[in-house]
Amino acid sequence: MPNPSAEALPSEIILIGAGAVGTEIAAAHLNVGCGVRVCDVSAEAIERLVSDIAARFPRLSVGQDAQLRLGNGNLHSRELAVASDLCSCAFDRVSASSPTEGFALVIESISENLMAKQALLVDLQAWLGKRAVLCSNTSTIPIHRLTAGLANPQKVCGMHFFMPVLERPLVEVIAPGLADPATLRVAIAHVQRLQKTALTVGDSPGFVVNRILAPYLNEAMRLLERGVAPEVLQDAALGFGMPMSPLELIDLIGTRTAFDAGRIYWQAFPQRLEPASVLAGMVKAKLLGRFAHRGFYSYENQRRSEQLCPEASSVVARYQRGSQSSLTVDQITWQLFLPMLVEADLMLLHAVVASMEEIETAVRAGLGFQRSDGFFYAFERFGANRIAEELMCRREQRSLTGFQVVVSRLRAARGKK
Repeated sequence: MPNPSAEALPSEIILIGAGAVGTEIAAAHLNVGCGVRVCDVSAEAIERLVSDIAARFPRLSVGQDAQLRLGNGNLHSRELAVASDLCSCAFDRVSASSPTEGFALVIESISENLMAKQALLVDLQAWLGKRAVLCSNTSTIPIHRLTAGLANPQKVCGMHFFMPVLERPLVEVIAPGLADPATLRVAIAHVQRLQKTALTVGDSPGFVVNRILAPYLNEAMRLLERGVAPEVLQDAALGFGMPMSPLELIDLIGTRTAFDAGRIYWQAFPQRLEPASVLAGMVKAKLLGRFAHRGFYSYENQRRSEQLCPEASSVVARYQRGSQSSLTVDQITWQLFLPMLVEADLMLLHAVVASMEEIETAVRAGLGFQRSDGFFYAFERFGANRIAEELMCRREQRSLTGFQVVVSRLRAARGKK
């Protein structure tokens, strides 16, 4: 991996949001000896982050809270000032002044809410000035929608991390039309500084990884509502090449985040997804996922329960439309993974990415897909003609569009082997 030039690196990294994902992003910085200032509107969230980071870095010393005035709100903040030796990192008191000489790079990782993110970016540019590079860790919202009302939209791009952040080597760098090339260079250089792969992608809802992921997770929950057992869903997912159960992945993302992201996908592509009802029930029941120790599964000492936790079982029972399912393994596989193939096709068709290889990188490094022959070749055993027939059937049933590019490219790829 090439070393980023020193001139491209910011003098200060500021992370806004100390939730589950923000904590993981902070740890990723500490893991490579990169200092980062962490801010959140919740003092309790900062305390949880401090506790989590201290457990991961036992020799960390904890300083005192400080407050920053940002726009009309207060942000509780602690700085993670990291020396070259990770064992000597410390939380230091942060002054209320602007960053030191040079320029700041900000990563916002607050809730998946358009208006909240827009307001935050406006405040950040007012506070930090036009030199600061602002990066959103939004999982689904197109960046051009976030920059509405900004004085300097050319200084904003997406920097989308994947959970678990330390294990996933990919970061999507989303390039909106107004982004200055220098902004993208800074973001890419910082991702490389974190020893991760930067995949530059087009600015569309869900970008690449989550655009593929959203219908897959939704289909898993719809199958759950039809009475398919969680262990059957897990077996189908693992057999296809996914690293974990789709329900466990929802827990890892967080049920609230998954709900918000799924809503954005549905609003963007209403004819391609029938939202599962059970996820809203999980959020209402405050089964928020692994970070809260309870989601579809329970989590104690970083270990997942074998069965759904009792509270989740009760929620699922309320939304189930059958006590058992007669679907075959092949039918379950089709329903889980063909929507992912459709999205891959449409992204190629609309130039969100330039090649099948970029989608392979996204699925492997962003989702942890584990088949050595790759995502597209996972469909090979079905044959391109059978895939076309199945997709056509589902297109007629759900008004799906696209898929011609993937089928033709699958055929071409098979001919080259």
